[in-house]
Amino acid sequence: MTVLIKPTGFALGAEVVGADLTKPLDDTTFAQIRAAFYKHEVLYFRGQALSDEDHIRFTARFGELRQLKLASQSHVQHAEIYVISNIMKDGKHIGSYDAGVLWHTDGAYLDEPPLASVIRAIEVPIRNGRPLGDTEFASMSAAYDALDESMKKRLEGLHVHHSIAYSRMSLGFEFSQGELDNRASVDASDASSAASVSNDDATGESPRAARNRFCSRSSRVTAMSQA
Repeated sequence: MTVLIKPTGFALGAEVVGADLTKPLDDTTFAQIRAAFYKHEVLYFRGQALSDEDHIRFTARFGELRQLKLASQSHVQHAEIYVISNIMKDGKHIGSYDAGVLWHTDGAYLDEPPLASVIRAIEVPIRNGRPLGDTEFASMSAAYDALDESMKKRLEGLHVHHSIAYSRMSLGFEFSQGELDNRASVDASDASSAASVSNDDATGESPRAARNRFCSRSSRVTAMSQA
């Protein structure tokens, strides 16, 4: 299979033309797609009528998939798929209706954050011929590259603290007393002993991409000088 990689011309993003994700990809084609992902950070595959099984098969080529076994997603057949939707059925949303309200990096609070998220649009609202609810991306690699050398020097060796509790509080979530008590103990502990918090190199160096980048929604930076 021959595919064409068409960069958007912006800070990130490229369209992949010629790949049929409803079928298994040969190793050469997938290697081309993977290399394009590391280079462009966001890839677009247009006109793909994927089943859940197609979605999982393609995504699994990048590595082991995270399974989100949440009560709100208990009706979803595949734990590898996280449903985002504002549609209601029997008085309940059929998926997470408030996901992505703020800029964020998926799973940044985990000890081992995921490499990527693969998003499949099934139903997109249209008004006056234009799609609503844009999914937007920002290049944290480009943000790092744009820093002057003195700031990059200040960031060397620093760590950032990612907390899912901090992220949820930014959205105005209310916590039970038990959750508040757990948040205090989690935020005071080390990353090695707390599943909800991770401490990563502030620049998030990625050996796969051989490029530094930031992760958004961090709660604090440790040991940063004021000079």
